[in-house]
Amino acid sequence: MYISYQPLIKSYNLLFSVINYEITVVTGDVTFAGTNARVFIQIYGDKGKTEVITLESRSNNFERNTTEIFKVEEPESCCQQL
Repeated sequence: MYISYQPLIKSYNLLFSVINYEITVVTGDVTFAGTNARVFIQIYGDKGKTEVITLESRSNNFERNTTEIFKVEEPESCCQQL
């Protein structure tokens, strides 16, 4: 399983600024490459880290030979762009 992320844009609400991330998860094309387990990530940066984030959007995420894209919004104060 290959996981990458990219900060998309910085936006602001009334209380704090947030960074929108796009998380891409790619599973391989070999036998048993997928998983039915829950998948978690945590983004680390200069100012700290995010809470644990569960990646889920539908019941059959992370099947063999698939690409899953997740949008995550986190407060800028939790971590700085890497």
